[in-house]
Amino acid sequence: MRPAPETGLDLGKQRRLARGWQALPVVTAVVVWLLLAGVALSPAAQAEARRHVSWMLDPLFHDWQVVRQGWEVKLAGGDPLAAVDQPFNYPRAVLLGAQLGGMRVPLVGAGLGLAAALLAGLGWILRPRSAMAALLAAAMMVSPPVLLIIERANLDAMSFLLVGAGVSLLARARDSQGTHLGGAALLTGAAAIKLYPGIVLLGAAFFWRGRRRGLVLLALTGLAIWGATHLEEITLILRKTTRGLEPAYGRMLAGSRYYVEELRPKMSGPEGSRILSTLMAWSLAGCGAAYAAAAIAGWMRRRQITAVLGRDRSAALFMSGALIFPATFLLGSNWSYRLVFLLLCLPALGRAMVRKEARGWAGAALAGIVVMMLAPFHLGLGWFLVRETVAWALAAGLLGAAVGLVTGGPGELDDPVCAPAGSK
Repeated sequence: MRPAPETGLDLGKQRRLARGWQALPVVTAVVVWLLLAGVALSPAAQAEARRHVSWMLDPLFHDWQVVRQGWEVKLAGGDPLAAVDQPFNYPRAVLLGAQLGGMRVPLVGAGLGLAAALLAGLGWILRPRSAMAALLAAAMMVSPPVLLIIERANLDAMSFLLVGAGVSLLARARDSQGTHLGGAALLTGAAAIKLYPGIVLLGAAFFWRGRRRGLVLLALTGLAIWGATHLEEITLILRKTTRGLEPAYGRMLAGSRYYVEELRPKMSGPEGSRILSTLMAWSLAGCGAAYAAAAIAGWMRRRQITAVLGRDRSAALFMSGALIFPATFLLGSNWSYRLVFLLLCLPALGRAMVRKEARGWAGAALAGIVVMMLAPFHLGLGWFLVRETVAWALAAGLLGAAVGLVTGGPGELDDPVCAPAGSK
């Protein structure tokens, strides 16, 4: 009787092959980090890299250097957020790092440490289960937004890690050793660093029930009170936040770049300003209309969406990415490193792809994410507008799916993870 041993051998080979594919994004992340370390530790390598990579800044890890400058001003008794000559544009909660000894960590050490943490976090979240998923995960490790965020050492990387960890803790079936409280605290910390992750707390208040909801609502209430009492701080942050056409994304970009390249050369100052204001008003109205239509469509299909995506960790991560992208898109203009939050959607979309009834919309969302993550930062106007069309469709589509997911309700599915408090 030889079939059994042969079948066992084939199964063993399949498992080893699966483990090999799963290692691909990990190996890719290690290579990326080693190359970054080589560039960071060698001035000659930095100079050579800047000859070929137009978006690299000097110094390397520029955004962390901005944080360090803010800490220096704080330790000297000043307020870097209120100072016009300081580029610091983070909530004042970030300044606590000055009292915690953040200045003792060298710039290069902090940048490389943050890069290692982000790449490890991405590897943990993506965790491919097939060859195709492994190839996609490896491609994401070398995507322009990921390379940009580790080159800048921007605090969005820290917010990404806090959101991923916080949602994962909240998604655990049992609240052992206060994991749910820790998850809500981590999400609050992400919002304290960059503000916009607060949208995840809002979504989580609908997504979960029972004690989870209570903890999330408590965190959301605290965040709302902070916002209401710190309007001046929020205004300063928005005023000092720089925006650009490349590398960036957001509802304002298509109209702004079309105006800059096609309309402004043919118009005088006052007329051009009126046209630009009109384009921005249209972009806001169009975005609002698209979001309203998507939200209604998502709500009408909430049962189907929840049945496909489920109510587990992957679904909670999807909810987070599917809320953050359209929320930041609505803000108008965001630096492209913020696109890394789209990667939170990949595990759930990969799982949805195997469902025949969901293959169409899940495949479209997956394709849109791939386009946004792998498209070069610098594109001609025509290709740029094509990418922006994808961005608009993706923002509306993800918002609709998120609305359907958070309003689907655990009562419509027999899922113990999201059962009301006290049920088992």
